[in-house]
Amino acid sequence: MKEFDIENLSQEEKEKLLKEMLEENIVLKAKIKEKDDYWNKRIQKKNRKIDALSHRLSRKEKEIANLNLELAEYLKIIEKKDIELSYYRRKIFGSTSEKQRREDASKDKDIKPKQKKKPGRKKDKSISENLCSDDSKKETYIEDEYENNPDYTFVSEEIVSNKVIAVPARYKVIQILRRTYRDKNGNLVTTTINNASFTSFPNSYLTPEFLASLAVDKYELGLPLYRMEKYFKGIGLNISRQALSNYLIDLADMLEPMVGEYKVILISKDLLGADETTQKVLSEKKKCYMWVYGTMPHEKERIKFYQFEIDRKGDRPKEFLKGFKGYLISDAYSGYNKVENIKRAFCYAHLKRKFNAITYRLDDEQKKKSEAYRLELLISEIYKKDNEIFVSSESFDEIKEKRKEIIKPLVDNLFNEFDDKLENSTGKLHEAISYAINNKEGFFTFLEDGRIPLDNNYIEGEVIKPFVIDRKNFLFSNTGNGARATAIIMTVLLTATANGLNGFEYLTYLIRELQTKRLPANYQEYYPWNESMKKKFGRPIKMEERGKKQKTAK
Repeated sequence: MKEFDIENLSQEEKEKLLKEMLEENIVLKAKIKEKDDYWNKRIQKKNRKIDALSHRLSRKEKEIANLNLELAEYLKIIEKKDIELSYYRRKIFGSTSEKQRREDASKDKDIKPKQKKKPGRKKDKSISENLCSDDSKKETYIEDEYENNPDYTFVSEEIVSNKVIAVPARYKVIQILRRTYRDKNGNLVTTTINNASFTSFPNSYLTPEFLASLAVDKYELGLPLYRMEKYFKGIGLNISRQALSNYLIDLADMLEPMVGEYKVILISKDLLGADETTQKVLSEKKKCYMWVYGTMPHEKERIKFYQFEIDRKGDRPKEFLKGFKGYLISDAYSGYNKVENIKRAFCYAHLKRKFNAITYRLDDEQKKKSEAYRLELLISEIYKKDNEIFVSSESFDEIKEKRKEIIKPLVDNLFNEFDDKLENSTGKLHEAISYAINNKEGFFTFLEDGRIPLDNNYIEGEVIKPFVIDRKNFLFSNTGNGARATAIIMTVLLTATANGLNGFEYLTYLIRELQTKRLPANYQEYYPWNESMKKKFGRPIKMEERGKKQKTAK
């Protein structure tokens, strides 16, 4: 900027200088304004971008928050489904019977330190010593290079091992021939066929052995008819599954009168177990049911009775059990309340499962704080003490007296706990406690008679479970008549095996007899609990623990 000596300037020069400075100032202001406008526009543009990005960020944050909420809901659903899946896996693939009667002895006794196992394979004595109980299935094998050598004298022999050889099942088609002769007088005579297997089912290729084999394969081994058809085709027999189905229905018609007598015997007892499960029938448009009834293991007549019905109404057991008087062991299904002249005994296994469904996923720390787990332990204690009483008692009367002394106070305490916890409980715990309190009377019934078990596990495990396993294989019945046939044949076959008989041999004999005699005057001689049947067709069976002791008390 130029320097001026203002005092030496003339007035004209001063005015000129002022004018130049004003003009220069105007130019500078214009430039400054131009620069301000330029930067203001840049700043406004950047601010608009920042505002747009801020808006997008805010929107994304809201989306993330919403997604987090949805994720939390899905995680809750997944956790719930995982719990349900684990529960049903245990229910389907795990043990269905309560193991409370086999409490670990180590809890009550000093635990000995485990011995260090020696390396090598452990010998299975059951395979080498108790492999086969049927001597007719055993053969001997020996290779003796010294037997015919005069230089060696026999000293002894020993069993080295037992081996199992697989021999595939064999079916034969036998052509029955009848010969004709001419006697001395010129008369024609024909030979007589006396073999009962070949005289049964005239005008049919059926034999008692084949029909019994079909029944055992389907109802004892759970083999569905389409697999049988496939197997028969593989060995050259052309028998359709429809034909197989018809044969089994004919067999059921043949056995139905005998099953009717089983029912009369069943109703005459004063202690029975009952349960029911679904049965899919294609010809019916609604859910059908297979009802099961059974005597207890201590009875001489071990009957497993199956009854097909088209629904689950209480009228079904009411009609079936008409004339029955006594104790009925079951779950708390209200349909059984329609049955007259009975006193219901409810299953503690069902009660315990309701608490176990709450506690089985809890860890040790959570169990310490769980009210459901504490109540479950009280039920377990009842099981433990009841088992100890059963093992140490010599009669059902003794069991009854010991239960009154030892078990009743435990049951009283359990239901007092239920009463105290009901009001403050919620969710599944409230449901479990309410189930117990609403059915309190039935949970005390077992104290009245030493024969009444603590639960219905015998019926569930030994009667209804075989049908459930079979149902998983054959899935459904086409018609109600087929489902009825299933019930009749399973009643005869499983009652036979429950009484220790070989199902195939007994059923073969029974079919042959029924075909030979057509309408027997009395079915009693064929009852599977008869000693004559056990001598002919008996086989070793694993008896139920409660059935091992044949108590004499009434």
